[in-house]
Amino acid sequence: MTGFHRYSTRLLLEGCVVVLSILIAFLLDAWWEDRKSQHELDLELTGVRAELEFNRNLVSREIQSLNRVSTAGSNVIEMMNATKDSPSVQVPDTMAWSITLWGPTLDASFGAVETLIGSGRLGEIENPELRSGLGGLKYIVEDAIEDEFVARQIQIEQQIPMISDRIDLAPLSRIDAEFFGTGTLVTRELQSYVAIDYPNDIEVRNVIQHRLTWLVSARFEMERLLEHLDELIAMMPQGGR
Repeated sequence: MTGFHRYSTRLLLEGCVVVLSILIAFLLDAWWEDRKSQHELDLELTGVRAELEFNRNLVSREIQSLNRVSTAGSNVIEMMNATKDSPSVQVPDTMAWSITLWGPTLDASFGAVETLIGSGRLGEIENPELRSGLGGLKYIVEDAIEDEFVARQIQIEQQIPMISDRIDLAPLSRIDAEFFGTGTLVTRELQSYVAIDYPNDIEVRNVIQHRLTWLVSARFEMERLLEHLDELIAMMPQGGR
């Protein structure tokens, strides 16, 4: 019986060792998978942060663009209203280009955020406000640029056809080529070459004013979007969830 008890005890111990080894293996495997998942999440969040900061810079420049176009439009409207009886008003070619051919439209990036959502790791972010903000970011941006699209539609479908047979667009095309040929640095002052006799009647004034209304609204939407991006960037974790 003594030998039997010793044999049973050894079997029990060996069984415990096997069970313990299996449990340790499971724990190590779970730990490794958690570390791997955390590492992959950290990598994706690093990309998301970079994308948010990139978009923030885009939005900041977009606000500057909208300000320049709106200011130029307001100045031209003021000049037109001062000489309503004149069939045209002389404006610098750079100003005429700003209100005629420049149509700012934000082109934001969503690749990193969409990758995060597609991987299913958005739910691993602990901060619920950050999860919600990232999940709905694309829709917020689309809402912000909607006013820009309306202004662009007015520009293309109404303003340009209304004046295209009444002024020479070649000088404006030159400004357009110079501006976009420099990488569209929106703070750069453009060189003016000639004055343009811009048509001045109630239809032209109304369509420019109509477009300005949407551009000003777009600027306000972009400012709100900029604040939202700043909030998201501030909530982004530093190497953790």
